[in-house]
Amino acid sequence: PEPVTEGVVAGLEPFIDTIVVCTITALVILSSGVWKRDAVADFYAEPAFEQTANGEYLPTTDLLPQRNDDETWVPGDQVFLMAQDADGKRMRVFGTVQGDNGSGQTVAWRAISANAPPTLAENGVFADYPAATLTARAFDSAWDGLGQWMVTIAVFLFAISTMITWSYYAEQGVVYLMGERWVTPYRIGWCALIFVTCMGFIRTDAELDTVSTVALGFMLAINLPTMILLGTRIMGAWNDYFARLKDGEIARR
Repeated sequence: PEPVTEGVVAGLEPFIDTIVVCTITALVILSSGVWKRDAVADFYAEPAFEQTANGEYLPTTDLLPQRNDDETWVPGDQVFLMAQDADGKRMRVFGTVQGDNGSGQTVAWRAISANAPPTLAENGVFADYPAATLTARAFDSAWDGLGQWMVTIAVFLFAISTMITWSYYAEQGVVYLMGERWVTPYRIGWCALIFVTCMGFIRTDAELDTVSTVALGFMLAINLPTMILLGTRIMGAWNDYFARLKDGEIARR
């Protein structure tokens, strides 16, 4: 009955989630020291970089040196090495650990763009902790196992609540545009898309980030012009609601 209340809640949500929660998360990561770490393995011979067919560069070796700590490489682990171009600009070369080919553990590197063959900036392979993995590692540094379970459960609940909420938003749009009879087909399509995204088409955090960035771009392209067109009506509803709230009209209802 009062759309302004939904707008107030919608404005409060990103403040709590982004400003409060993300700030606390960042402080945990910084205070734990996991963001600044040494290489976990050293190259016996510094690898060079070779140009690929599309003008990008890859390390000449796909063999990983043995780790310096007590852990071992596990297929699927994310790693990176530090390279630099002719101007001294540093860049990360990411890779995914593969299986053992008989000579040692291998890695599939992802190519980087450079105007000339880069060189190795630091002689070592670093363990990469993408996305929530870094947060889990930070909590684990204080209490072993805490981050693994707490962050996993938190991310799971965040994902479930996000899917439910966005599904509801989209469902209301379907009702407004096409009517109630399209709700069931929409729900079937929505659940099917959730199933498809879990089938392995999206394999890395970089691919996931690309897909989500494109999707958010579409949202911005639709929402920003709409906000400009309806801005006067939005502020009118805002002022009217809080005027009635101040006068006690809403409370009497």
